[in-house]
Amino acid sequence: DLDIRGGGNIVGAEQSGHIREVGIELYYKMLRDAVNEIKGSYQNDQEWSPLINLGFPVSIPEKYIKDLDVRLNLYRKISNIHNINELSTMLLNLKDRFGKIPTSFKNLFHIIEIKIMAKKNNIKKIDNSKKGFVLEFKDDKVVNVDKLIKIVEKNNKFLKLMPDSKLFFKNNKTKDIDRIVDLKNLLSILWFN
Repeated sequence: DLDIRGGGNIVGAEQSGHIREVGIELYYKMLRDAVNEIKGSYQNDQEWSPLINLGFPVSIPEKYIKDLDVRLNLYRKISNIHNINELSTMLLNLKDRFGKIPTSFKNLFHIIEIKIMAKKNNIKKIDNSKKGFVLEFKDDKVVNVDKLIKIVEKNNKFLKLMPDSKLFFKNNKTKDIDRIVDLKNLLSILWFN
């Protein structure tokens, strides 16, 4: 593709696609996170970020906030939030300023909230499937294994331990919001800190 189209101007105004939509700083962070995920290492333990794959649209619609700079600024601010209360405050402020929040934008807040909870539980990845969610722990040395086993035994109808520090959470609900609420509830139950 680079041979055919060329490299483009990665930081210039001509650039289109992912970089233009999310901003160069956030793009570099996302790229660094992806490379670190592939390598299985993180340069700074505080900087690691869980990968959340829930399979629904996440965006700030252009119809909701027309100004591209404002949208990009919001993406940056939201991606830097590490506290659920701060996230809730931002959501309320946006509702006051711009009106009712579209579903795809609410989804972004759900994902950030799930990332915050997953990080506190030392979960490095959550994948969505038709049958539920697969949660992969970052490092089994800091997970309270005894507590996890007790939780799984108590809830064995919908939780199953898997190899490679993974947990399967069975969830057959069809509505995205119901599945999100269930996932958040599970993350609250798993709170290992």
